[in-house]
Amino acid sequence: MSCPAAGQAFSGYGPRGCAFLGSMAPSSSQTLYGAPHGANSAEIAMAKERKTICQVLLPTAPPSEVTKNMANADSLNPPELDILAIALGAPARRVLERADSLGPLTGWRDGWISTKHGFCPPDPNAAPAALALSPGRVWSDICSRMPGIIARGRVREAILELPLIDGSEATIPDAALWAAVVCLGILASIWRYEDRNDGHEGIVKGARKEQFTNIHGEPDEEPETIGIPRNIVIPFRQVCTRLGRPLPYLSQSDVSLHNYKIRDPTSIYPYLPRAENMDLRWPIFNDRGEAMFLLCMAEVHGLFIPGPDLIARCQERVMEKDNDGLLVELVKLKEIIDQLSYVFHKISVNPHSGENFAPPASWGQGYAKFSAPLSKRLPALSGLFLPIFQCMDAFLMRTNFKSFLGIESIHLRAWMPLNIRAFLAAIENHYPVVPHEADAKKLDLKYEPSLTVRDILRKGKLAPLTKDMVMAVHSMVRVSSVTLQIMGSESWPVIGSLGDLLVAALNDVPTNIWDQAFPLDNLSWLPALVSPEVPRTYSISCFPFELLPETVDLTVTRAERSVSPLLLLDGQQKTRPGICSGFLNPDPTIDHTPRHQLTAGNDQSETVLIGLSRPLNFQLPVSPAAPVAMFAAGSGIAPFRGFWQARINSGVIGRNILFLGVQSRKKFLHKHELRQYVQTGKLELHVAFSRDSAGLVYDPVSRDLVEKTMEPRYIDATIMDQGPTVCDLIISTKLGGLGGYLYICGSVSLYETVMRGFRNALYKYRAVTKEGADELMAQAFAERLDTLKKDSKLWFSDGLLSTHAIRKLYQLQSRFLTRTGFPILFGTKLQELFLSLSFFIADSDRDSLLPDVVGIITQAASSPAAVAARKEIAELGEFVTNSATSAPAFQRGIIDYTRSICELDVRFLEQIRQELCEGYDVFMRVADVIHNYPTKEKRALHKVASTLMGYLERIGERVDSFYTDMGSLSLYHPESEANPARARWKFLQRRIKDGSFFVLARDMAPFNLDKPAQPISSFESKRNKRQSVSFDHILSQAVSSVSKVNGSKKPRRVEKRSGREPSTTRSPTIIQEEENDIPPVPVRPLRLADAHTARARGPSGSTSYEEQNVRKAAN
Repeated sequence: MSCPAAGQAFSGYGPRGCAFLGSMAPSSSQTLYGAPHGANSAEIAMAKERKTICQVLLPTAPPSEVTKNMANADSLNPPELDILAIALGAPARRVLERADSLGPLTGWRDGWISTKHGFCPPDPNAAPAALALSPGRVWSDICSRMPGIIARGRVREAILELPLIDGSEATIPDAALWAAVVCLGILASIWRYEDRNDGHEGIVKGARKEQFTNIHGEPDEEPETIGIPRNIVIPFRQVCTRLGRPLPYLSQSDVSLHNYKIRDPTSIYPYLPRAENMDLRWPIFNDRGEAMFLLCMAEVHGLFIPGPDLIARCQERVMEKDNDGLLVELVKLKEIIDQLSYVFHKISVNPHSGENFAPPASWGQGYAKFSAPLSKRLPALSGLFLPIFQCMDAFLMRTNFKSFLGIESIHLRAWMPLNIRAFLAAIENHYPVVPHEADAKKLDLKYEPSLTVRDILRKGKLAPLTKDMVMAVHSMVRVSSVTLQIMGSESWPVIGSLGDLLVAALNDVPTNIWDQAFPLDNLSWLPALVSPEVPRTYSISCFPFELLPETVDLTVTRAERSVSPLLLLDGQQKTRPGICSGFLNPDPTIDHTPRHQLTAGNDQSETVLIGLSRPLNFQLPVSPAAPVAMFAAGSGIAPFRGFWQARINSGVIGRNILFLGVQSRKKFLHKHELRQYVQTGKLELHVAFSRDSAGLVYDPVSRDLVEKTMEPRYIDATIMDQGPTVCDLIISTKLGGLGGYLYICGSVSLYETVMRGFRNALYKYRAVTKEGADELMAQAFAERLDTLKKDSKLWFSDGLLSTHAIRKLYQLQSRFLTRTGFPILFGTKLQELFLSLSFFIADSDRDSLLPDVVGIITQAASSPAAVAARKEIAELGEFVTNSATSAPAFQRGIIDYTRSICELDVRFLEQIRQELCEGYDVFMRVADVIHNYPTKEKRALHKVASTLMGYLERIGERVDSFYTDMGSLSLYHPESEANPARARWKFLQRRIKDGSFFVLARDMAPFNLDKPAQPISSFESKRNKRQSVSFDHILSQAVSSVSKVNGSKKPRRVEKRSGREPSTTRSPTIIQEEENDIPPVPVRPLRLADAHTARARGPSGSTSYEEQNVRKAAN
């Protein structure tokens, strides 16, 4: 037997699904939705569509009731436009057929759309392979190296080194056009990204951003390509023109639908392009946020592969007036749409979601900025550009585009590939499936809802009693001791109904008060007292294989609870069933006849509103070979019944294991069905009875449940019995396990019991210590510590420091200090509050001293420490400029500085939050005082204003301390670097280049021998601003100061010169007037080292708020 694909041209990896297993028919996503498959699938599908015009428009003779009284029968014949439409076929089908015939011959220049592959390329490797065989390979080569180039900060140098390659048909074949437009678009966009984020977009030292216009030749004044090198612009324009694009641009479909590669071409269930089966071919930043965003966009279209064909079928059914056939096609289309939400939720911001984690910060700082359009008139890299969303808008006849996204959608639609636009026009303008706008308005008639007492009692929340319900009744009657006793209950909610509460309080309330609270002539109190009932959710415990099932199974345990003794009257039942469980699972001995008259008329049937919800994280695995383990207790078995029916009846080969916890044999649900599946070897069952010694044990040899007497136990004991199997299911395949899918359904206590069983099993069979078992659990459930020390991917790329991480910190810290941080915290709102409080305090007490809060903050922001802090942030920006290469020499200093800055920011914000919370608490306490003592309002307001002003002053001092701490941090610590000598040399190079190395030479006054040299005072050590105060040190300084004042007089230097001034300068002779025989002190000339010493002392400015208090206390 030969491979059915023999003789076909090589396309990167063989036909889809072809593993050459005899004559195995390729199964694809179309098989799931009833589409024909095989070598002649297209011919079979078209044969089903071919009908004569008579069969479509005149299938039967008109009935006699229609023709009986007709004087003119011309209207019985179909209109000519309908005849022409049937003769030509459905417009959507014609677009698909044209694309199927011309696409492979022209490289799909009009856009990717086909009957068999939807909006996805038939072979994602074809265009990159064709580009690799052409001179345009240089573009794909540099794109494959792009993450490393960005991390090294060498983007511009690498792009400028590219040769100029012609983008015409003679150089780039049609088959390589889509790969070429993706690569060139990435290069143009990353150049523009580097231009906008080159280290000078935040806090700068005064240098202006470099301009890169008119590079390598002719000037380009077009806004899309201005400033981009011509070795990118020229071929980019040519390729875009060949693809029908009037201007060069990169779209969202380019970087998602045409930028992935398949990991395993044989993994086609349920469809081939899945996020877990794909990798980005040309990633830009190579982070998870970018990968998950783009791959999930591609997977959406992989799921929607049958969509275009189903939409064309729907249009054909409308043309044929086949309502039953249209319903079938719509149900198939709905099955696809229902699965889209699961794909979208693969993009998770939960850091414990494993590979699905998409860090929003890294995505926002990286790919989100990269996705900006080359100019304002071009389409942005928006998800609205993807064909599926535009297609569903057209199919559902959307008419309201007034929102921001609606306007953006109209703008993006004009730039889509021509095949896609033709398909949208075909389904939007011809034979729509949904009603026309005029018909839709008839169906959307607005009416005022009306409620009856019966509706309120049937659909209102009557039990159990909550605090709000009891408080509402008590506020209406006010004199009932019953309501007071119930309000004193320790546990809530109280078991009982609203009727029980009213009956119990009836004899406790005077008649006049009762009639005033609950008048029968005005029932407005009833809807105010009874809130709508909350819907209950129950798992469907079956898997119907019918297209539109008429019934579904539910597994409901009847819940019964004891009524509160405060509400019981003589002769009443002491227990009550649950609201929904009692309705769905009534007691046959009691509830066989209805005990109420809430049904309409004599009709005893109840109409119940039912809605369907699909839990996103409770789905079966897509692989039929994946093992599944289910853990349930009691009625928690409900969803798992649908699970095992779906897997067993669909013929999966993976193991199905059920761990079940039940109280006794009497409450063992679905035992006959479970035993049948166990005996056939399709299910493994392990049961734990907590209140029954007659146990059941699964025998793997006989594949049956064996009776065995044992002590009552819980489900964790069963997990321990099957410890090796459970451990293999928990541990991932990367660590040698089975990588099973684990599902738990039940209460929180069940979850804790199961997790305890997991840890004990891992500790007994796989780990040596309990800490090792916890670590295995953490690895299995993708729990990661998101710290700077342990996550090296943030700072390093393939072992080298990443400048992209430095850029993130630089932008965030710049924004915090200058844009969205301090300007909002300490901007106009704080100034308005300060002025309001100042006015009130001054008006009520003219002798009060007001602190200058705004001045404190302004002075702190302009202090030398703040200037030094901003200078260090600007240094970070210099590390990611276009020509920066010295960042690796200071990588340890950069990482330490980053850690310190982040800790300082968090600590500062936490301090500000604490001050604000304390101020708010004071404000609320004073508000209570004003409410209780109205006569003391003015005094209380003055007190709260003074207190709040004190908190504002403390906040200002916090700002000053924050800048002081930040100013003491430094990026440069050569002694901690791996190569201190190189770090010092790089530091010196940077200072010479920016001119700061010569600041000392400019600031120092030149030596003048004509003037006497000033003496150098003895060096006194100054305490660091964050250094603690020592009493001994203060005492020694005080003694030294006193001794200086009371000591001998300092010598006065006199310059002794001859009577005539010499023409040439001479060294002055230093003499001293003799006083107390003190010998003269020689004075040395000023040296450069002295200036360094003076700089090391630092400015004698103000210190932090805490240090000022310490200094005041010391003095």
